[in-house]
Amino acid sequence: MGASEEFRIDIDLECKRYATNRLHWLNKFGVWDSFTFTLVSVTSSNIESSGYSREKGVWNNTSYTYPLYQGERVTYSKRSTDQLTLNSDWIKEDVQQWLVRSLLESPIVYLEQSNGFEPVNINNSTYQFKTKRRDGLIQEQITIDRTYSFTSQLN
Repeated sequence: MGASEEFRIDIDLECKRYATNRLHWLNKFGVWDSFTFTLVSVTSSNIESSGYSREKGVWNNTSYTYPLYQGERVTYSKRSTDQLTLNSDWIKEDVQQWLVRSLLESPIVYLEQSNGFEPVNINNSTYQFKTKRRDGLIQEQITIDRTYSFTSQLN
């Protein structure tokens, strides 16, 4: 008498090397376009702060001292704004030319998130049409500014 054993094989058809980022934007014809950036993305932050200089030293009873715990320059009200640099996979020249012209010239752009759409601003201010003959393999890099900021503790 022979025995048999049951096996289950799951095939992942969405094999992704990196997390993808999908942008949606309003094109010049008033229609929504979308593109998915599939290569590695880089998140960075810009930090802005305010500050002032104060008098050096403090009075300690009858003497004036310069303690190390009191600095001369004080920073307060720090705000950070995130940026995301998106990288496309290898694309054809007509896709690259459509992408840069349509996306970079759009006034309304959204980043697709798992819980909805986040408005973003495109940071790229120029573009160049790439050709396979001159540039070889074609990739596009887009930098977006997140439209929210984080405020640190106030002094």
